[in-house]
Amino acid sequence: LASDGNYEFRCEDGDIDFEVIAGGGEFRITYEDGHVRASKAFDVVEDEEYLKRYTLPDGKADVRIRIEDGDVRLYKQ
Repeated sequence: LASDGNYEFRCEDGDIDFEVIAGGGEFRITYEDGHVRASKAFDVVEDEEYLKRYTLPDGKADVRIRIEDGDVRLYKQ
């Protein structure tokens, strides 16, 4: 991820598998009727009913994910 990058993903009725190869930043995930999972490399900053925020060291990228009826999985390589 580019340190100055802004990334936004939206999905309905599907899953998002997001693997970070290099870089890091803040990940804000809003969801309805789904689940969010992150590997141990991600630090939980906020954990609400329909909102999760994670940070990943080594960068300042801003990643926003919005999903309905699906799952989000975050990995760090």
